[in-house]
Amino acid sequence: MITLLAALFGSVAFMIRLALILLSMVAGWKVFTKAGEEGWKSLIPVYNTYTLYKISWNTHNFWLYFGFSVVSSVIEAIGGENPGFLMTILSVLVSILLIYYEVKVCIYLSKSFGMDTLFGILTFFLRFVGYLVIGFGNAYYTGPAGANDQGISL
Repeated sequence: MITLLAALFGSVAFMIRLALILLSMVAGWKVFTKAGEEGWKSLIPVYNTYTLYKISWNTHNFWLYFGFSVVSSVIEAIGGENPGFLMTILSVLVSILLIYYEVKVCIYLSKSFGMDTLFGILTFFLRFVGYLVIGFGNAYYTGPAGANDQGISL
């Protein structure tokens, strides 16, 4: 009896997870089409991030973000299980830069659709909810909010 309940619970959890994944994909598709991009671009890994930077900020910053991601992966590969002090510090610094870029692109995405900075921060923490509100709400695309911001400006 317990095995049957566990299997039923697992099946229901799987179906809910699958529904959320599909809803997330549809929300991303809607955000991209509202911005004038083809919706299928939201489904392709890496290219969807490039397009997100294109509609919200600029592609120069995507390449910086992508470069920091590669550097982070290389640091992790070189460091292994015992990375040492220098590698740990370098890894933390690159991670902070990556988080900075993630927050910034979420803020610019919200501003590109007429929302405020607080909504952008919400989108950073709950991207699924932010995409749903932008995609299915009455937000309209006004252009890249961070088009003039080319680099890191803390």
